Amino acid sequence: MASTKKCVFLGDGTVGKTCILMLRSEGKFPQIYDNYVADTTISGEKVTFSFIDTAGQEGFDNILYRSIDAADVLIICFAIDNVTSFENVELRWVKLLRDRHKSAPIILVGCKSDARYTGRDTITYKQGRKLAAKIKAENYLECSALQNSGVKQQFENVFTIGAGPDGESK
Repeated sequence: MASTKKCVFLGDGTVGKTCILMLRSEGKFPQIYDNYVADTTISGEKVTFSFIDTAGQEGFDNILYRSIDAADVLIICFAIDNVTSFENVELRWVKLLRDRHKSAPIILVGCKSDARYTGRDTITYKQGRKLAAKIKAENYLECSALQNSGVKQQFENVFTIGAGPDGESK
């Protein structure tokens, strides 16, 4: 029997959530914003993952709350070249999840990893791992939609965590 898992992408506006979703579903950078679906097979069972791209900006709270409440997996994103978005992982996004008593597994994703090669100050991999441990995330991954680096690994991780222990649907 097929099952559907809702995976909600959270994070400040413009950190790269939509870019990694579009790269996964369309193989290209976004021109429009939408929700995305991916089918995969886990332990012989077809599982449909519905990826919900939330707006990180203020003013979308009702939609955001409904998305979080329905989530099976939560993916919190920050931009590696944006310290404020990194700080908001804990100050805004994890706090919001705790306030809503949400206990779905969290994956922390550092987006725009290509920014490390621009000479700008960036969040280090070690800082990302440390924050992931602090917020009790299941994993920490980095990716660059611009360079198509780490995106496939990120979604494979979402599929594995979303399926639950031993590949069984949660």
